[in-house]
Amino acid sequence: MAFNLPNFLAGLTNPRWADVDHTAVAFDATLNGQSVAFVAHPNDVEAHGQKVLADALAGAYGTIGAYVAPSPPTQAQLAAQVVAAASAVCDAIVGAIEPDATHATAFANAASIVNGNGGAAPTAGPMAARFANLALAYGLRKSDGSGDVVALAAVVVALQGASLDLSNALLALQGAVAAATTAGDLAAALATFETAIAAVATEVNAVVPRQVAAPPAIVIAGVNA
Repeated sequence: MAFNLPNFLAGLTNPRWADVDHTAVAFDATLNGQSVAFVAHPNDVEAHGQKVLADALAGAYGTIGAYVAPSPPTQAQLAAQVVAAASAVCDAIVGAIEPDATHATAFANAASIVNGNGGAAPTAGPMAARFANLALAYGLRKSDGSGDVVALAAVVVALQGASLDLSNALLALQGAVAAATTAGDLAAALATFETAIAAVATEVNAVVPRQVAAPPAIVIAGVNA
């Protein structure tokens, strides 16, 4: 069904102030059969929004109800926000440290070799030559033009360690959040998580060519702000 703006505006009901300063008016509305809220602002980019506000102020929609401040978030809602924000940070770091498409295959093959060789680069035999070629493919070179196998092994170990550390940090946060009973508990859990994440970034940046920016502080209203 095509959107019909005149019908939508004609169906606006229950006007009430949308902010404590009484600059905007909220209404109940129906859109595609669903109940939605419509808010008319004085600086609305749409002309019809400004007209609705002017009409409301002129009394066209009846008495404007009092502003009702939203209820503060519950502990469960705050906890969900903390976990979601932390998960987003972990995802961003993983995206930053994962090898790009050009180097993904070389890294995967190198990781397989390192893991099968006790966490170190092979130093002799056909596998050593293959690993050196993988280092070249990954973009790591010695001054003589050969593959820097030590550097590639360090990258593999660092990235695998970072992935594990990220998972552990997130699991620890989730456990602390589940046990939290106050916003202060959530703030403490978040602070511990951020410390762990900063350590991961520092650890990775020591050996990985692609540097990881320290994630910005996570600020959640009602928890640590």
